[in-house]
Amino acid sequence: MGTALRVVLALAAIGVLIWLFRPRAELVVLIRGGKPEVRRGKVSGRVLQDWALICRDWGIREGTIRGVRVGRDHVSLRFSREIAPEHHQRFRNAWGVQG
Repeated sequence: MGTALRVVLALAAIGVLIWLFRPRAELVVLIRGGKPEVRRGKVSGRVLQDWALICRDWGIREGTIRGVRVGRDHVSLRFSREIAPEHHQRFRNAWGVQG
């Protein structure tokens, strides 16, 4: 087996391991047309209303918010690139009421 093939196989194996052990999102909320829609997990109506207002106030039309479990009792929110970093804290604050 050639060296190049070994390198390719090793990189493929590393990629598979990273994919297998990545944190699974327990919560997935898609923002389409400025409206948040729950695709996985549970979010209270109040939080969805707050998130819709945040989207309206800041002109956020598209994006994804994922909730990834960190430890036993904490869910950390992760944001897609479409949601600017300066808006993340407002979403977290609204989530904190429920989360």
